Amino acid sequence: MITQKPNYSTLKQSENFKAVKFGIKKEGLAHIFNVLRNQLYTDKILAVVREYSCNAVDAHIEAGKDEEPIVVTLPNRMNPNFKVRDYGLGLSQQDIQDVYANYGESTKRNTNSQIGQLGLGCKSAFAYGDNFVINSYQSGVKNSYNAFIDPSQIGQISRMSSEKTTEPDGIEIVVPTKGDDHDAFSEKAESLFKNFKVYPTIKGADIKPFNFSVVLKGEGWEIIKSEYSHRGYGHYHSQDEAVAIMGNIPYPMQSRSVDWQKFAEDDGDLKAILESNIRIDFEIGDLEIAASREGLQYTDYTQKQVIERLKKIKTAIVKTVTDKLDNSPSMYEAKKIYGQVFDYGSVLYSLRHLFGDSIEFKGVKVGSDHFDCGHEDGITFKLYKKAPRGFRVRPEEAYSIKCDDDKPIVINDIDLKGGILNRVAPLIECDPNHIGRKVEQVVFINPHDMKKWRAFKKNKSFDAPLIKLSDLPAVKLTEIYGKTSNSGGSNSYGKNAKHSTKVFTYDWDCKANYSIKKSEWWNTASVDLKNDQGYYVILDKFHYLDGEIGESVAKTPNRLKDVKETLEALKIKIPKNLYGLKVKMFEDGENPCGDGMVNFFSYIKEELKNKIKSLGIEQRFRDRELAKIVEGYDKMNWLKLLAGDKFDEKLANQDGTMATFMKAYKEMLHEADAKTIETIRQAAKEYKIKLKDVAKLKGTYDLTKMSQEVNKKYSMMKHLDSYIFGWRWEDNKSGSTITDIENYINVVDICGTN
Repeated sequence: MITQKPNYSTLKQSENFKAVKFGIKKEGLAHIFNVLRNQLYTDKILAVVREYSCNAVDAHIEAGKDEEPIVVTLPNRMNPNFKVRDYGLGLSQQDIQDVYANYGESTKRNTNSQIGQLGLGCKSAFAYGDNFVINSYQSGVKNSYNAFIDPSQIGQISRMSSEKTTEPDGIEIVVPTKGDDHDAFSEKAESLFKNFKVYPTIKGADIKPFNFSVVLKGEGWEIIKSEYSHRGYGHYHSQDEAVAIMGNIPYPMQSRSVDWQKFAEDDGDLKAILESNIRIDFEIGDLEIAASREGLQYTDYTQKQVIERLKKIKTAIVKTVTDKLDNSPSMYEAKKIYGQVFDYGSVLYSLRHLFGDSIEFKGVKVGSDHFDCGHEDGITFKLYKKAPRGFRVRPEEAYSIKCDDDKPIVINDIDLKGGILNRVAPLIECDPNHIGRKVEQVVFINPHDMKKWRAFKKNKSFDAPLIKLSDLPAVKLTEIYGKTSNSGGSNSYGKNAKHSTKVFTYDWDCKANYSIKKSEWWNTASVDLKNDQGYYVILDKFHYLDGEIGESVAKTPNRLKDVKETLEALKIKIPKNLYGLKVKMFEDGENPCGDGMVNFFSYIKEELKNKIKSLGIEQRFRDRELAKIVEGYDKMNWLKLLAGDKFDEKLANQDGTMATFMKAYKEMLHEADAKTIETIRQAAKEYKIKLKDVAKLKGTYDLTKMSQEVNKKYSMMKHLDSYIFGWRWEDNKSGSTITDIENYINVVDICGTN
């Protein structure tokens, strides 16, 4: 890999001092080599797997065999050796002496087609152990060399044997492994190789290529679906990671290491993209890397390269989404794209302002990522999924159909009355199955009246892809779950008197958190629904609906305790008697309750709206978001730490730039209400309460501008940042450090100098 050459300044040499070249004395070699062996890599097993695998790929590139996989043998209990075999040109004895025996020697510095450049990776086995073997195959001869650390601690290479062979040319590296490290080698290999363009041939362990779940992709980049994302208000999970792929090697890209103000004029969109699960391909040489190849060097060159790619990707994201919408073949696909853009857990949520407020398909507003369904006359909608705690697949009423490839839709095209579970359950329980993949949920549609089914499709613009029930083979449930036996021939899940009762009260004190019998959460009750006052939920097989019929989903009764905790945290009144009314009472389309009985979740929504209005919660969301952004600036790591120590209250000039800024920052954090703010935010999301577009709100104070004024006025603070306010802070703050910082700021405020 071609390295970036530094810019040298022209200096005049003193005539009174003879120039001396830097070097290493013989007695210092052991120490220097020890540093290179033991202190270069933080993950020594990964270093061994990465360096020799990448060297093998380079060998294939050099030999014009780019598309041919290298062969990696992973250690196991029967064979403790880690091996990497390539089919390149091999190495002559002179090559071994010149390259392997000398640190810093590399044949790859004048090309960007190969990964290596530093002349260190081929010795990485010494970071793990004391020896490794090099087998070189050239022109029908196999030469074996042993590289080992000798008593001088400098190391040697000696040839062990030379013999004729019919093996093709190339190199094989053999590294003896220790103890039970074979599992660690397999784990590191699996993680590394998922980024390889040409997946290696793996021997010794059963690992397979990793399939990423891609949300959106373009030329040289893709955004991966995350299980941990919590975006939308400036938050992201630590396991969400942007990755630069260069020469098969993944390099984490850290948003906090980019000087956004300098290189991107604080472009929030670019930062949002880099704080996502995005994978970007770079050409070898585009970015500068650390000597260990474990990370990037965030030089001006690297930062500029990253920013330029992010700018192109931002443009590409808008074009890709727009093109997808314009070219959507169906309303189903348009709704699926809508979900990707406006999904709270996607990076695209942070960029939603780029797409406008209205998304249409053939003149019809898309509006959501799902089709509403429910109690349609002549049509039954069911959602099949596993019951809590991994029990059997069970159906429940479905009130919406999310446009998601992971939730297939099955239609009863043969008017089958029984045995439906035998055909649907294998899609959830079996791998492989008839559709080729396991899923967690299956939507089932039973159109009893075909005329009304056609009307439903027309009115809803429903054009989702359907799997015919007739195409799914029936599987005996005993083959999936095994045989069950009941004592005395009785059913252990038998019905009791509750199954013939229609009105219940919820038992807030019930301890059966995960009881199989959901009825245990409910006590039979008597109430005058027309004239009494109270709150109710609708029950479907003792699961409660979190709203009215047709606009809600069924949930297990134990989750009402979570609802109670949320209400208690927000100081919202909780009814002593919460009534449960069976769904059959609503089947005729009429509500059996009078005006005094209110749906519990309608009540919750109204109370939440009142809280949001009375607390001005959207502005507080925005304030906290902006305060957290400023808090995360590279040059302001001190802000959160000093604010926590009430540093601003100790300053002499309470109207000074620093004191004013820190007070504004603390005010916008709203720490006293942080729990309430986050609780309301989550509740608003869960109950689909529309909030203002927070991203369009301005902060109570312009913290970005104020932070720039602080950095300009108190310029020494940024020089203390990495040392004082890092991991040593707990030691420093108890000494004179905080007093010295206070004195420095007071001097600047009083004397007007920095």
